[in-house]
Amino acid sequence: MTYKTLCKQMRAQYQAGDIDGLLVSARELAMRRLLKSERNPLGLEYHDADDIAQKVMLDMWLKLKGGIPRFTIAWVKEIIDNAKIDLLRKQQREAEIFAPMPETEDPEDERDIELVFPCEEAEAVFRLQHEGYSLREIAMARETTLGSLEVQMSRWRKKISVSC
Repeated sequence: MTYKTLCKQMRAQYQAGDIDGLLVSARELAMRRLLKSERNPLGLEYHDADDIAQKVMLDMWLKLKGGIPRFTIAWVKEIIDNAKIDLLRKQQREAEIFAPMPETEDPEDERDIELVFPCEEAEAVFRLQHEGYSLREIAMARETTLGSLEVQMSRWRKKISVSC
């Protein structure tokens, strides 16, 4: 079926009140407009065109159900173009959201940072905590109370220094 024949068929379907036939014809018109090479400079794939065609059918059904004053092919084309623009904007947003972060070479990242603990005991306690032991377990191993361990660690934290 040619494009002109399809447009004539759609006008006849509207005048006859054949909404189901009109929606099927609108879907076919949308697929033609979206996948035709000169109208598809962005290279939409079939599944994208199918999504747009279904959105066109839904939009048309909602507007026809609400009652439009006059049916025109230009109106259908506008719905198709707006649906295509919506899809392209959505793809652009998704590309921006999921784009990998550029890797930057920061000379500060290559520095070796070393912590200098005030004593060997402090270093051992902080290493145990880093390995996942709870403060209660460390206090039991050191045979001290949890409160005194927390106080001692607080004092050690103030004395830890960083060297590069």
